[in-house]
Amino acid sequence: MAISVFLFCSSAYGKTIATGLKDVPIAKIIGVCGPRVSTSIRERVARLIEHEKILTTRERRPHPNRLGFRYFPHTDIDAVLSYLRDQRPAVILCCGFPKLIPSSLLETATRAINIHPGLLPERAGGTPVRWAIRLGDSRYGLTAHYMTDKFDSGDIIFREELQLPPGATAGEAEDILTGAIQRTACTIVRASYGGAQLPRTPQQSVNLLPSLRGKHQFVDWLMDDAESIRRLCLAMRPKSGALTKHGNRTLVLWHVEPAGKAPNAFRAGTVCNIDPEGPRIATTDGSIVVHEALIGGKVRSGRYLDLNVGDKLA
Repeated sequence: MAISVFLFCSSAYGKTIATGLKDVPIAKIIGVCGPRVSTSIRERVARLIEHEKILTTRERRPHPNRLGFRYFPHTDIDAVLSYLRDQRPAVILCCGFPKLIPSSLLETATRAINIHPGLLPERAGGTPVRWAIRLGDSRYGLTAHYMTDKFDSGDIIFREELQLPPGATAGEAEDILTGAIQRTACTIVRASYGGAQLPRTPQQSVNLLPSLRGKHQFVDWLMDDAESIRRLCLAMRPKSGALTKHGNRTLVLWHVEPAGKAPNAFRAGTVCNIDPEGPRIATTDGSIVVHEALIGGKVRSGRYLDLNVGDKLA
């Protein structure tokens, strides 16, 4: 007899976990709650777990097809609570879900476990892979922990550490984590099926980092050195890059490299030369050359940024 599993996840991590559990006959995914309802996402997940039909709360059918599972938008928490109280899943698995899940939902399952794509307690928060790259970590990984009414704060079940390849982008680092996330999900489900006790190691102090987006995506020319700016570009790719302002324009730096000392006359954040590869910008410890930038949704040579010697960035 299979055990029931309910997922709270982003579409990407939902696909990862569903792919892993596809090869675990004892696992039955009975529902998914994600940040947006997309027919293509629903159908893709359904194919992965060999269901023919998925129902959404918007379809409002009183008797769901038994071959399908329910898909809920993350804004419809009341509907999720009603469904979970009725179904009483054996396991709630969470990975990459953008909201804090209320205790009332967690209490409906025998076990509620988060698979956090970062090492706890050091790298808590919503963008741990980005922060690992931004801060220059040599190792990263994932942490499975019991869920509580606070982000990433529950007792740790286990951690898996991996080497963070030098020069890896956030997208590349997350791809490497895929296998570890799938192994972890399968391990949790198998242990739950057999009724095995999972270890519990309390976290003493959680370092909850802000999401690495918005204002945290901007270069601080008075604080960031050349290597830090390079890492910020890598941490935002492939979705974006490091941001900076030139007048009213927001520039997206995609690929930069440290380039040695800048002339003393130029302060950090000032264009000090136009090299053949792209504009050279002074930093706190030297300079960077902007090899590529994201312009109009396309990666183009930094020469197309239309910068001149003496231009100041903020």
